[in-house]
Amino acid sequence: AIQNSTNAAISLTATLSPSFDRIAIQNAARSGIDGQAVTNFTLSNSFIDNVGTGAAGQYEESNIAFHDFGAFTNSSVGGTVSITNSALTNARRHGIDIENGAGTIDNLTISNNTLTSSTNAATSLGTAILILQQGSAATASHLTTGTISNNTINNFPSAEGIAVARRVLCRDDPLV
Repeated sequence: AIQNSTNAAISLTATLSPSFDRIAIQNAARSGIDGQAVTNFTLSNSFIDNVGTGAAGQYEESNIAFHDFGAFTNSSVGGTVSITNSALTNARRHGIDIENGAGTIDNLTISNNTLTSSTNAATSLGTAILILQQGSAATASHLTTGTISNNTINNFPSAEGIAVARRVLCRDDPLV
């Protein structure tokens, strides 16, 4: 159990095959699990509740967050990603946030989870499951295959229950 963290409860950088089973994270000022340059990731039978309490910004307030802080040029997570049989509740942003700017997720499995947010749009600012494969003029990210099934999603008044998208930034894009 990890409680009352003033940063991300678990921070992964350039990590190979982290696997977590039966962990409990509660009251983190930033994301419950935060990762960049992770290869293969497994979370099962776990509980993450009340994260993003420090209001640190869109990339640091999710139950599970894999991203490159909006640069869209790096692989945040690749290989096999499995998130199963877990309860992800009360994140300020997203339940699951996977944003890649490069690299490949070979197999994505998100199943049998319960994702719940507040009913208040001022304190629930995200999507239950956000999978965003991005890129730039020099990079590309790929999702080869994936399954999102048998999840229970409650609330998320500010955004979608599930969003899977691909976005390629062009030279004229204001983010480039």
